[in-house]
Order: sequence, then C-alpha cells, then structure tokens
Amino acid sequence: MSFNIGAVQRISEPYGYNPLESWLLSDGNLHYTQLALQEGYDVEFDGDGGVTYFNPAGDVVAENTQVWEAVVIPEVLAEYTEKERSALDLQWNHSLVIGFDFYHYTKDFWLHSWGNIMPVHLKANSDYSYHNFNSGQWIDYSGGLIFGYKFNKSLGVFLEGKYNKYWNRSWHNFSVGVNYIIF
Repeated sequence: MSFNIGAVQRISEPYGYNPLESWLLSDGNLHYTQLALQEGYDVEFDGDGGVTYFNPAGDVVAENTQVWEAVVIPEVLAEYTEKERSALDLQWNHSLVIGFDFYHYTKDFWLHSWGNIMPVHLKANSDYSYHNFNSGQWIDYSGGLIFGYKFNKSLGVFLEGKYNKYWNRSWHNFSVGVNYIIF
C-alpha cells in the first residue's frame, strides 16, 4: 500500500470557444450560407427560380434549398468548426494530485486498486483553459480495481474496472477476461 502526493500535467481541448459565434445573426440564427460562401461554396440562380449549389471543387452538391440545408450545411458547419478548433493550441493543465495504490499478490490470486483526486489546479494563462471556462477550481478524480485468479499455472481469469471524472466529464470501462499461458 502506498499513499502519494504530487503534481500532474495533463492536456485538454480548448474550452469555451465557439467558432460559430461570429456567424450568429441578431435573431440568434446562424448565417450559414454566408459562411459556406466564405469556405468556397457557390450558389447559382437560374431564370426560372431554381438554384444550384456547388462545393469548392465546382461539383454540384444540391439542386434545391431543402437538400442544401439538410445535407450540405451540416457538413460545412462540422468541417468549419473542426478546422477552427484544431487551429487552437491544446490546453496544458497543472494540478495537485493525491492518491493511493494497493497491490496484493499470492500464488493464485492478485488484486490491484488505485485512486487519485486532483482538488487544486493552477490557473493557466489562456483564454480557453478549463479553469477560465469553469470560473475557478473543480475536483477531478479516478480510480480502478483489477482482480485476478489463477486456476492452475496456465489458466486464469481477471476482472477490471476503471472510473474517471476529469473536466466535469465522466467515463468508465469494465472488462472480464481469460488468461492462458502457452509454454
């Protein structure tokens, strides 16, 4: 059994950045066609009231407004936001970490468990850090348990579970398996 205290450095995505914010109209709607035009798409109106939409390569992507709005615009928005977000640097986070680690082993049984908590985070000098997005401190934590049993020198089973809560997002995973040692 060990108890530990230290510092951890982690990387996160930028928080609080909305690349579509500058494209909002005064009524809260998005000026998506203007954004698509800026991204290289084109619109052509014919004399009969019809419309054709082209992608930046000049290929026809829609021949009516319904397809343009339902199919093409979501792709344009997804590509634009991905491009704009990926242009931002990843955010470095420095935190105090306090944790424990327990390991027990016998000839036919083993158990490993761990847990940590990060109660204090240094304020980053970035507009898009989680510290700014969250307006101050928060608590991150994680833990896990792995249990294994050997039936004989070749066959064993294990059960593993992990839980994480970082940046107010939580996820977990569990697995069960069989170990077979081939000599």
